[in-house]
Amino acid sequence: LLSRRQRQMCIRDRVIKVVDTPEHNSLPVYEPPALCPECDAPLVTREGEVNLYCSNDLCPSVIKAKLEYWVSKDAMDIDFIGPSIIEQLFSLGLVKSPVDFYKLTMDDFLKLELVKEKSAANMYNSIQASKERPLSRFLTALSIRHVGKETADIIAGEFSSVEALMDASVETLSNIEGIGDKIAQSICLLYTSDAADDLIGV
Repeated sequence: LLSRRQRQMCIRDRVIKVVDTPEHNSLPVYEPPALCPECDAPLVTREGEVNLYCSNDLCPSVIKAKLEYWVSKDAMDIDFIGPSIIEQLFSLGLVKSPVDFYKLTMDDFLKLELVKEKSAANMYNSIQASKERPLSRFLTALSIRHVGKETADIIAGEFSSVEALMDASVETLSNIEGIGDKIAQSICLLYTSDAADDLIGV
C-alpha cells in the first residue's frame, strides 16, 4: 500500500506510449527501485503481481495508506477525515492503527492545525457513526489481501456477524462461490492475529 503522495508519483510516472527511436533505445535500461523511498526497507513483489510493495509493516507510508483506506467511502466511510488530517494525527502519535481512531476525543482533534470546535465535532461524530457500518464495509476496511469491496459483499452475505465469520474454517470459506483457497487463507490468517481482536472490540 502506498501513501497518497506516492500514488500521485506513480500516476505521474505511468506509461503513456512506447517510444521507439534510436535516441530512446540508447538510454540505459530502467532499473526498478529496490528500496522503499520512505523507510529504505526492501521492496518486494507478490505472487502473480507486478507491483512493488514495502516489506516493512511499520513503514510510515504503509501505515498511513491503511489509515486512509480505512476511512474511505468503500470502507468505513468516515467523513471529514482525509489525508491531511491523518498526516497530522499520525505525526502527533495519536493514530497509528485504525483502532486509534475510536480512542480519539474532541480535545485530540482540537490539537490539529486549523481545526475548530465544529470541525472537531464533525470528525468525532463521523467516527462514532462508523461503528454501525455493515459487515461488508468492515471487511473491506481491514485491507485483507485479495479481499476488495465485491469479495467483502460475498462474504458478508454468508455470515450474520464477525463472530460467525471467525468461527469459519478455511474449508468452509473456500467452498463459498467466488472465494477460493487464497482468499480463505488470507481471511483466516487475519482473524488469528492480535490486531483483528483489537479491531473487533471497537
